[in-house]
Amino acid sequence: FKLAKKIGTINAYLERLMNLILQASKDVKNNTRLSSGTTSVAYAAIQYIIENVTNYNNKNILIYGLGKIGKNTFKNLIEYTSNSHITLINRTLEKAVKYAKLYPEIEVANYSELSEQIHKTDILIVSTGSETPTITKKQLKEGKELVILDLSMPENVEVSVKEIPEVTLVNVDELSKITHKTIETRKSEVPVAEQIIEKYKEEFNNWISLRKFVPAVNALKESLQAIQHDEIDFHTRKVKNFNVEQAEMITSRIIQKITTQFVKHLKDEETSVDQSISVISKMFHINELSLNEND
Repeated sequence: FKLAKKIGTINAYLERLMNLILQASKDVKNNTRLSSGTTSVAYAAIQYIIENVTNYNNKNILIYGLGKIGKNTFKNLIEYTSNSHITLINRTLEKAVKYAKLYPEIEVANYSELSEQIHKTDILIVSTGSETPTITKKQLKEGKELVILDLSMPENVEVSVKEIPEVTLVNVDELSKITHKTIETRKSEVPVAEQIIEKYKEEFNNWISLRKFVPAVNALKESLQAIQHDEIDFHTRKVKNFNVEQAEMITSRIIQKITTQFVKHLKDEETSVDQSISVISKMFHINELSLNEND
């Protein structure tokens, strides 16, 4: 849209339409909860931590697996929390190093250090692509509280880890409840969003209707201005000390009031627009060409 506008390939109709679409979108975003939260598992994991882990910004967090979901979870942690105690582990070390370079406070550990790092962490986020569990009960340290978020499909954490009293295991199904809640919230906001959109739709339709009158109104205004010019010119020659400036000011106001009244008349639902324009055209000798011109 910006490029088309810049190179002059967009007309008044499309420009008005796009501007109102952008305004409506902004209005919906700012005045409804339609875009609140997100339906991704990567965000739901962060939302779970924020809502359920006390003092989460000071907890040690270990992200194991940096595929698409792991990467997005890491980015969400950076964006939505102030936690700087984050360690990354990936089977391919280079990938973890690549992400960590962007954030100096983030640590990277070798895959061989996985069990050791699990013992140090408070929150373990697992996002690996294995077909079998990669986190087992044997790897966990009893007596230490640990929240495990298993974002893998299929699950990559042994269910038996729940047997350890201090361990809380949250899988994708449980996180989906958060995303479902977000969806329900969005659904409830749809009627509000529709009302906002309807307002802008009505504004655009009114503008379209008004544009239909523009050629006739402009032609009428030009005819009145021609009469104004002739009369002022006549009185300038005939009347001594004729005040041209004052005459122009008064007659211009009269012309504005006449054209405004004409527009109101055309917008009236009971008005026959074509008939009204035809009458005005005959009265002021406005030709058909003028009426068909549009800006």
